[in-house]
Amino acid sequence: MHALESTDTPGLYKRKGTFWCRIQVGKKTRERSLRTTSKNAAIETMSRWRREMGITAARSAHAGGNDKRDTIGWWLVRLRHKYRRDPQTSAKHKLFIAERVQAIKASWPALLKMRPDAATPTQIGVWMDAQLAGRGQKAKSPRTVSGNMLVLELALDLAVAAGTLTVNPLEGIKKPRPSKQMFSKKHQISPETFDTILDSTRKKPGFARQGADLAELMASTGMRIGEANLLTWANVDWGRRELVAHNGKGRIRSGTQNDVKRLPFHPRLEALLRRLWGNGQKLDSRVATVSQCSGTLESACKAAGIPKLTQHDMRHLFATWCIEAGVDIPTVATWLGHRDGGALLMKTYHHLRAVHSHSQAEKLSSLAPKRPIDPASDVSQVNPGPR
Repeated sequence: MHALESTDTPGLYKRKGTFWCRIQVGKKTRERSLRTTSKNAAIETMSRWRREMGITAARSAHAGGNDKRDTIGWWLVRLRHKYRRDPQTSAKHKLFIAERVQAIKASWPALLKMRPDAATPTQIGVWMDAQLAGRGQKAKSPRTVSGNMLVLELALDLAVAAGTLTVNPLEGIKKPRPSKQMFSKKHQISPETFDTILDSTRKKPGFARQGADLAELMASTGMRIGEANLLTWANVDWGRRELVAHNGKGRIRSGTQNDVKRLPFHPRLEALLRRLWGNGQKLDSRVATVSQCSGTLESACKAAGIPKLTQHDMRHLFATWCIEAGVDIPTVATWLGHRDGGALLMKTYHHLRAVHSHSQAEKLSSLAPKRPIDPASDVSQVNPGPR
């Protein structure tokens, strides 16, 4: 018999064109043909079968309340263990999961003993508002509350995938967004000023030179620190003159495509790579020899008398330089690994496009009239425009 092929819907599988459903009831996993090739019909039938056979049986089996797997608290612990064992998840984000689980327990203790299907969107909305307003506890920032909701959603996603829950109650609930602006004046540092900062940094003893190299690598590629740390010389394709790099935050969920991205060489990037390559390196060795450059950037900015730059600011610098150089938004979005076609870039860097609007208009020289413009027809003095 052909094996079941997974689909993008949790618990829904395909076998020879027909949809199947798999559900875990207690310690047993059951499979059943949904007898349809229509995905919508399959999802509807699967939901009904889960209600009738899966969830009812699970409640009956756990009626005594002895099985902790019937509680949200158990799924939160399961989520924490899942990412703790995952070698692809960074230590930083393993800590993030553990901290958010503890925060959920502290802010909503009764949640731990609730069944996954007992938490309603209304209750979750009240919990979210209580955290933001500080009712009964210290008020939390939108970023913290959003993180708590994300981790709870991920835990309940596991329950959905296992068939314990039909629909995640957090699905469709808007998480609070931080009001912090993504772009600031410090991201308008020119490449020349940046080079001056790096050159002075490289003259210092210790790991300052390696830190400067890492900062320049991120500012030349738009990579996040996690992506830069995964970059090895095997990712450098000298023949095609491009980087084939890991794409994604290395986090639980990412706004970027979770695969690889290709970044063609440009003069700054190629010069940096050739200098770091030197006499040749092992293909499995990392391009950046240090994993952090926060201290290097902080010291360099302090010495230069400019606002502090973070590691993630290197990504903003790259985007700014690309747009100022006239690279079109969809291409920059592709280099950064965005999957929205440039919507986020337009929202964040729209003012840069306004500044360069007139210079871009000069590219329409092919639309110029064939006959020369009469200097006597200059009307700029008649209507100089709005002041």
